[in-house]
Amino acid sequence: MNCRTPAASVGLALVLAVLLALTLLFGSYWTKVSKQATKDEAHEADVIVILGCAVWPGEKPSPSLEARVRHGVALYWQGLASHLILTGGLGRYPPTEAEVMRRLAVGEGIPTQAIILDTESRSTIESIRRAKLVMQEHGWSTAILVSDPFHMFRALMMAQEEGLQAWGAPALTSPTYTIPHLRYYYTLREIFAIAWYRLARLLEGRSLGNDRANLSLIRGRLNLLSHGLLSHLSGELLAFPLELSQSRLSCRVETLTERGRLLRCHRNVIEEAIASEPRLERREVSKRGIVY
Repeated sequence: MNCRTPAASVGLALVLAVLLALTLLFGSYWTKVSKQATKDEAHEADVIVILGCAVWPGEKPSPSLEARVRHGVALYWQGLASHLILTGGLGRYPPTEAEVMRRLAVGEGIPTQAIILDTESRSTIESIRRAKLVMQEHGWSTAILVSDPFHMFRALMMAQEEGLQAWGAPALTSPTYTIPHLRYYYTLREIFAIAWYRLARLLEGRSLGNDRANLSLIRGRLNLLSHGLLSHLSGELLAFPLELSQSRLSCRVETLTERGRLLRCHRNVIEEAIASEPRLERREVSKRGIVY
């Protein structure tokens, strides 16, 4: 008697369902990233925040970095904000991204007193958090974010989740947008970056509220997951043709019972792991590296 055929069909159905969900999620993010890439929302704000990227050998700005700075400078000369915050720490080649941007901005006639440097940020989220610190110290509440087009959706999403009121201004002259194959490549890469950010937020517990609420919600989701899968499998059993042989039906019941036991076992292990974790604490962003 072969008991694996029904179970294998259920497993295949679950795999296909997961693949379909991932495909839909991928398509959704691709659309959102592409749509935000062409949306210039710039209008009057307290400050313009230009996000850094690679510095090339010889202390030269990469084409994308130069495009971002020139676009931010253009917004400044349009009178949309009185100050620039230039963010970006030391990458593969010196000096810091913020310093290279400062040189470009000064070369475009921006007064030094209108420039604030963040020379420590190593990621988009660090840049957003440090820019928020600077804004709070100056009593500023609104910002224009400047970056490459593919980057705008994630940068604005992060700003919103950090409580920063910001509008996007993509640097449409960047080669990551003007060269088609680079546009597709960076859009694809950005989707994975968004997925990684979402996972990191979940692990940090930042998007779920305080720690006690986190544990309660996670346990609730585990319950829903296990009960949902059991209900799904049980529903398939009930939907089986009535003419199914008694021996095959018994095999199906045994398979479902074993799966239910495994699900409950996994849930208990996860709950024990969660209960043994020390209390998560929010990490404060250091003000070191903010240069006025």
